[in-house]
Amino acid sequence: MATSPRNLSVSSQDASTQCCVGARFVITRSEYTQTDPVLSTPVPQPVKTFTDAGTQVELISESPSGANPGPSGHSSHVKDDKKKISEGIDPVSQPADSNKFDKKKQESEANINTDSKPKKLTLFEQVYPSDEESPNDPPFSPSAVNDDDDDEEYKFDMTDNAGSSSDDTDYELDSEEHPERKFLVFESCLKLLLKFCSKCGGTIFESTETTSGSMFSVKMLCVNNHLTSWNSQPMIKNIAAGNLLSSAAILFSGNTFSRIAQFASFLNLKFFSHTTFYNIQNKYLFPVVNKAWKEERSSVLDEVKSNGPVNLIGDGRCDSPGHNAKYCTYTMMTDEGKVAAMNVVQVTEVTSSNAMEKEGFERCIQDLAREEVTIKRIATDRHISISSTMKKDHGEIDHQYDVWHLSKWVTKQLSKKAKVKGCEDLLPWIRSVSNHMWWCSATCDGNAQVLKEKWKSVLFHVTNKHKWNGYTHFHECCHPRLTSAQIRKKKWLKPDTPAYIALEEVVLNKKILKDIEKLTEFCHTGELEVYHSEYLKYCPKREHFSHQGMVARAQLTALDHNANCGRKQAVVQSGPRAGQARYKVSFPKAQKQWVAKPIKEKKSYAHVMVLMDTVANACETGEVEIEPEARHLPKNISGAAPPSKQELVRKHRSRFNR
Repeated sequence: MATSPRNLSVSSQDASTQCCVGARFVITRSEYTQTDPVLSTPVPQPVKTFTDAGTQVELISESPSGANPGPSGHSSHVKDDKKKISEGIDPVSQPADSNKFDKKKQESEANINTDSKPKKLTLFEQVYPSDEESPNDPPFSPSAVNDDDDDEEYKFDMTDNAGSSSDDTDYELDSEEHPERKFLVFESCLKLLLKFCSKCGGTIFESTETTSGSMFSVKMLCVNNHLTSWNSQPMIKNIAAGNLLSSAAILFSGNTFSRIAQFASFLNLKFFSHTTFYNIQNKYLFPVVNKAWKEERSSVLDEVKSNGPVNLIGDGRCDSPGHNAKYCTYTMMTDEGKVAAMNVVQVTEVTSSNAMEKEGFERCIQDLAREEVTIKRIATDRHISISSTMKKDHGEIDHQYDVWHLSKWVTKQLSKKAKVKGCEDLLPWIRSVSNHMWWCSATCDGNAQVLKEKWKSVLFHVTNKHKWNGYTHFHECCHPRLTSAQIRKKKWLKPDTPAYIALEEVVLNKKILKDIEKLTEFCHTGELEVYHSEYLKYCPKREHFSHQGMVARAQLTALDHNANCGRKQAVVQSGPRAGQARYKVSFPKAQKQWVAKPIKEKKSYAHVMVLMDTVANACETGEVEIEPEARHLPKNISGAAPPSKQELVRKHRSRFNR
């Protein structure tokens, strides 16, 4: 639309409206005079203006009193400057009243001499500072702006700090390492920006739109024959940055491509294909995660070796419930709670699913031996194959059992016997017997004989007999003397009753008496059980992954765990309970009673930000370390080549066909 040369001052709303019309605008800056709110002195301030070939739109705000408060003002007006233009006076750079300006200047100098105490900033002013330039910044000269129509670079500074919410501020603080934000942009809104040429402001009459995954590209031709192109994302080598970083975010957050692709489909959001994701995953993501885990493991082992012989806890985790698992991940953790070794075993490498845990255990021992780590003690569950391996091949290492696993077995056996007719009186004692095993392990001082005598003493206690003969080290209960009321309240067992005989069968079980000797160091793998729960985020048991995917997700779990190991309990930040430890109330299904659980501090994901940067750098430089597979695994677990699809379809029969 042709316009005659003129200067027009309009409000901010008018300027944004005209910008939508599509005239070519460039932000320029000039200066006006504003009274400093602290020192009450006139300070030159910049004015944001939009200019095209013949129109100048100036953003002006005016306070109710008539004084211009600058960019932070909340009211605007339309000012007619035709008279001043005809007189040759620049309404932007020239003050309205020079005498009034001099008078204010004198008053401000007097205020400086009389009141040197600056005004205290409010919380709002501290969080949302005004758009005033810093006194240390050089003055911005209007002549430095190039308004040449052939200029292809346009910088728009439309940020309004006063309009930010507290949530936005928190998000920006959490995203300092990645200052560039990303937005969801609707197609209708995007096309409003692509109606006019960015070079001359002319109307676009021909455009070609293409997409590459999540990236939108357009080539435009205007009425003045200017051919321009625009991409919604930067390119890293030949890969759209959004495709690369989105793929990394899917893996590093523990998600799967199918779930995120379905989310994008429901939103009608343009997304890349599964082929693009798996290509990026194999070429960049897996090597980056593997390198990060190697560096983390090296750091942990260096710390471990500096402290001398190490105590470890180990346990295996299968990828699916039941006895038909395909993968087993065996993990070893230090006493400090950091993962020191881990190995993923596929069922085709061993004879059966039950043999995978032993294989993973032996591989972890070998990996630590290659790193010259001296192992003093290992605590595991009661896996028979691992116990046999430790006895035959690693006799120099002290092998301990996890108290929780043994206590769980005792509870299971007692619960089973308490359901038998005549043994109902055993039910109230099950929890006490389980706690008694924990107490025996914690107070035996490493003496297996003392541990056995304390464990068998429960048979005296349940009959209300608290002193006895016949033992070498332990002759009486350690609890305080019971009152008459406590004795009457307890449901004591009578000797030779079915309930007592059932308890005796469990307590004096030969397997229990043999295994209880490996509880002398009071070891438990509770930290590993928590780790396995965390594993479900990255590798859920209802999802199938390739061997490389299982290894990478196991490494991501270990990196996440080690980065947040040793978190303290959270405390109340404000209010009358400030400084007190935080708890949450829950009702566990297993315990069937209300309990209070401590709340820990928030987790840190700084290591994920490092991984994201490493992926972008690896793609840009092409320096990717892809290691060959240590073991050549078959493509499937069948062990035989699949028959043709046509043959399988011909043999297919359904029981539901009549």
